[in-house]
Amino acid sequence: MVIQSERYFKEYDEFAKSFEKVFLEREGRVQVIKIPVRCGKTHHSEKFLASFLKENDNKEKLERTEIVIFLTVKNILADSTFLKVKETLSGSEENLYLFKKETSRDNLKELSSKLKNKRPSRFAIISTFAYFNGDRHSQLQKVLMQASFSHSAKKHYIIDEGEALFDSFHQSIVISKPFDKNFNTAVRGNNASALDSRKAKMLENTNLVFTREDVEIKGRITAYPAPHETFQDYTFRCKADGNGLPIKVQTYEAQMADLTIFRKVKSISLEKFGKILSIDENNVLLIDEKNLFRALSSLYETSYSTFFSLTGFLKILLQSSFLYVRCLCVCPAGKTDIPLTYKQAVEKYEEYRSVKSSNKKAILSEFLTVPRLGSLYETNLCFNRSYPVHDIMNNSDSVIFLSGTWNSFLIQTVLDSEPFCQVIKNEKLRTDLTKLCFMINRNREMKAISSEVEFLNEQNLIQETTLSDRFSEGKLKLEIEMAEAKAKYRN
Repeated sequence: MVIQSERYFKEYDEFAKSFEKVFLEREGRVQVIKIPVRCGKTHHSEKFLASFLKENDNKEKLERTEIVIFLTVKNILADSTFLKVKETLSGSEENLYLFKKETSRDNLKELSSKLKNKRPSRFAIISTFAYFNGDRHSQLQKVLMQASFSHSAKKHYIIDEGEALFDSFHQSIVISKPFDKNFNTAVRGNNASALDSRKAKMLENTNLVFTREDVEIKGRITAYPAPHETFQDYTFRCKADGNGLPIKVQTYEAQMADLTIFRKVKSISLEKFGKILSIDENNVLLIDEKNLFRALSSLYETSYSTFFSLTGFLKILLQSSFLYVRCLCVCPAGKTDIPLTYKQAVEKYEEYRSVKSSNKKAILSEFLTVPRLGSLYETNLCFNRSYPVHDIMNNSDSVIFLSGTWNSFLIQTVLDSEPFCQVIKNEKLRTDLTKLCFMINRNREMKAISSEVEFLNEQNLIQETTLSDRFSEGKLKLEIEMAEAKAKYRN
């Protein structure tokens, strides 16, 4: 697919004259379009959807089935677009579908039935980012994929508020932070309460210094099944009870801005198992296969919750295109570029409290420079989950991203950066890791892959593999063998 340079309309007259060409020239392209605010990008998209569906009135002239998928930020916006297109069609909206939690079951059944008809037709689907691009590979995507393979149906995407979509892919997992000293919960009060030794405690990373040299950061990742009303598989929490997946993140080249320290990730290790992955200077993900699969096999038998956390972390990692560590800190009074370690900050806060007890006019800013907002010394492992965008681009005939504003950093880190799972050179490793993450579902069960060929096509994989061969013995090997046998039996 040809990626076209960004097109920025500066004023309404320029936009009104040529915007319709954006849809007409869509074939085989990824277009990033900036449109002046309040110039009607959504309105023109709705007009196009209506005119596209009206082509069904002359079905004898249609050569192939084509599907336009319109995605936006919220359900209320999707509802509005659906109603406006429906009103414009006035009785000819039989191939117009709104997909959300409440409508998905009936619409999916009807759409699937219609797409099996080999007669060329036009379809328009309206949905939200969250529904369409959740961790759970939705049945809607599966139906559309089958239409592409079975009937050579063309798929075109219109992404409204594209910058908001790109921004939503920048996510993070808290791996270490101060906790309430008595209840092991979040620290109550303002953010400076995290420095009060009477209320707060921090188990790890209390002496991390600001340096461009290598620094090891310890943390714990705990994954839980995401709430059923979401379309995600996992949610992550940081706990103070010592449970979770113990990790060590080797970082380097620390930089500081706005009282926040950013560190590049060099490698990630697991306690007892050693290094499981590293990222080289070219941002290429290198997996230590021996240590990783040994850890998976062992944790499956000793602590399933920790095994679940590891597979959840792997899934997010593989769908991301880069990693870094972020931590909000404090500095001495009047300074913004000399971060204190957590231990130093606590000592300085104790000095402030001691002076405050005899001098009520003493203020914290005379001792420390503290950011107004944010959780102090909360260490976040940050990632850019660019996989959903690349999944759309790799499985479509055209994509149009629309937005009133565009951030070049977002375009670079999402659109131009391929996720790790698509650039791992070892095809068997890439396939096996993707399979494993797919087989562990939100109910912590091992599910079978219904069709090997279908799965490989959906995930943009090539090589058919036997995942159970990765393990020499143990419960995990037996469970995967059973899941793979079920898949073969169904086929």
